[in-house]
Amino acid sequence: MARRFGHGTDRPARARRYTTDATDAEWQQIAPLLPWPAWLGGAGGHPEMYCRRTVIDAICYVALLTELIRLFQQVDKGIGLLA
Repeated sequence: MARRFGHGTDRPARARRYTTDATDAEWQQIAPLLPWPAWLGGAGGHPEMYCRRTVIDAICYVALLTELIRLFQQVDKGIGLLA
């Protein structure tokens, strides 16, 4: 379903670049949980600007980066796991 509708259709499939990028097996479990685009059901709106899989990959990357920053701040204060 990724890249079937919206602007994702005119872009080539992106190879996994980060360890946080969803694998095909993970995406098969995540994709059905996302809401169906309203514009496909005739409820108005416009096609998505970005492929849903790319958006999910970006969210996972930012979440991991945030956790790493928080961990390093705790280590710097001497209260982290590695201290």
